[in-house]
Amino acid sequence: MTVPAAYVIEELGYQAKSLEAHVLNALQTESDRTVRMYFYNALRSIGADEHPTLTDLRNHFLSLSTQKDGPTAGECYTVSDERITIASALFVLDKDLLHRSEYLDEVLQWLKPPNADLGPSELEAYWEHRWSAVIAVEYMTGAEEAIPLLEAMLSEQPTKPWVSTHVPRALKALRGTAMPH
Repeated sequence: MTVPAAYVIEELGYQAKSLEAHVLNALQTESDRTVRMYFYNALRSIGADEHPTLTDLRNHFLSLSTQKDGPTAGECYTVSDERITIASALFVLDKDLLHRSEYLDEVLQWLKPPNADLGPSELEAYWEHRWSAVIAVEYMTGAEEAIPLLEAMLSEQPTKPWVSTHVPRALKALRGTAMPH
């Protein structure tokens, strides 16, 4: 299974639920972080809630906490970005409230403003993780705790060009209402 297949499954959503075992199988053997992130999104979108899927996702989420952050050769995403993406999927799929709180915290930490003492490369990496978190939270129905953090991000200076487009989109999704024109 490839990125395009995972993307199509994600777009089909619950209609592709019968593919859960296939996506999980592909995920278990995938070595590329970016491809795994597409698989997490596909599993989230189809409502993958079978016990083996949730167990595998939980275990992988936990294993990522012991890995050093930073991009692997040839990859643009880091361990933190993967944790954000898998936490987003698990927030939607896992019904255990304690676990959901942990997943939400994982994503929300990156919506907070960066510390003033970060160096230029650390600050750039932080913004990359924030990008992942904004994209992830857009699909986290029920994560209203992100709303004030996203609203605050809109007025931060300095900021990144994507903030003015993607943060309002995430806010719209979380609020479930149309944004004014």
